[in-house]
Amino acid sequence: MTISPNLSAIMCDGMGWFSEIDYKRMLLTYDEIYYLLPKDSVPFTDVEGKKQHIFFPVIFRGNPSFKIHHFIPDDKSRQLIIAAAQADISNPKFIQVIGTIPKHEQLYTWRIVNADGDIGTGQSINLNPDEAGLAHALLLNKFLIAANSLQSIPITGKPYIHGLISEKYSAGVERLRAEHPDLLPPPLRAGTIKHNPVVSRIVTALVPDQELEQHTDIDIMQFKEKNRPLFQRYSYAARDLVKQVSALPISDEFEAEVDELIRTEVWKEKAEIEKELKSAWESLFKSAIKSAVGGLVGVGITPFLSLGAIAWASVAAAAIAVSPWVTSELIDFLEAGKKAREHGLYYLLKFARQSESF
Repeated sequence: MTISPNLSAIMCDGMGWFSEIDYKRMLLTYDEIYYLLPKDSVPFTDVEGKKQHIFFPVIFRGNPSFKIHHFIPDDKSRQLIIAAAQADISNPKFIQVIGTIPKHEQLYTWRIVNADGDIGTGQSINLNPDEAGLAHALLLNKFLIAANSLQSIPITGKPYIHGLISEKYSAGVERLRAEHPDLLPPPLRAGTIKHNPVVSRIVTALVPDQELEQHTDIDIMQFKEKNRPLFQRYSYAARDLVKQVSALPISDEFEAEVDELIRTEVWKEKAEIEKELKSAWESLFKSAIKSAVGGLVGVGITPFLSLGAIAWASVAAAAIAVSPWVTSELIDFLEAGKKAREHGLYYLLKFARQSESF
C-alpha cells in the first residue's frame, strides 16, 4: 500500500554530493526519492576543446531505491530558467558562494549543463569554460522548477548549495521589499533576512548515524515496509505540523510559532510516532538507540514551506529584473498552483499585469 500523502524529495545531479549516511537517512524519511537527470544527453565541447559525451550507466537508472526523473522545460519555462540564471549571476553574493565550491565540482556541474540537451533544445548550450557561475545558476533554476512540478522537496547535500538557494531567495525578497513592500507578507516587509539553520537540514534524525552505518539500503527499505502503518501516520503528522505554522522560515515569527507548536497535541502525536518507530528499529535490528530522537522541524515543517511559492518565487522574482515577458505571461502559470496566492510575488505579478493596461 502506498503511503498517502507521500513525502517525496528530489535530488539533482550536479547540485552537490551526498554522503552515504545522508542518502540512508533520506531513504528512512521519504516515501519517494527522485533523481533529476537530463533526458537528452548531447555532445559538447569540453574545456580542452575536444568533443565529449556524458553517459549514465544503465544499472544506475534501474536503482530500486530512487526514481530517475527527467524535466523537459517548455519554451516559456526554458526562457524563465535562462532569464533567472542571468539575474542570479549579476548578484555578487551569488557569485561569491559559487567561488566556495571546489573546482572539480564546478567543472562537473559545467559539464552536466553543457551536456543537457533539455536546456539546449536538443543541443549543447555551449557555455565557455569561464562560465561556471552561469552553469550553476542554470542548473539550480531547472532544479527548483522541476521540484515544484513534482511537489517534491528539493534536497542538497552540501552547505554551498544551500547557500546558493538561500542567497537566491533572499535577493528575490529584497527586490520585492524595495519596490513593493506592501505586497509582501508582513513577516517579510522589514528586518534582515536570515537563513535559519533548520532550513538546511536534510531530514529528521530518527536514527543516529552510527546505526545507519551498520545497515544497508535494503535493510532500511525492509524496515520501512514492515512498519508501513507507522510511516503512514508519520506522513500525516508531518502535514498536520505544516498547518500549525504560517510564518516563513526566515522570519522571527517562524521561530516563535515553532516554539508554540511543540506545546500542541499535534507535536505530541509526532513525538509518539517517532518513539514507536525508534522501538520498531530496536526490535528489528536488536540494537538499542540510546540517543534522543531529534526530529524537530527538519522534515515536518520547513521543507513544505520551501515548496511551491517559495522555491518557485525565488526563480521568478529574479527573472522579473531582466525579462519583462515574465510579468505578463507567467502569472497564468502561477495561478495554477495553490500556494502561489500565499506569496507576495503573486500579487506583484498581478499588479504588474494590471499596470500594463494603463
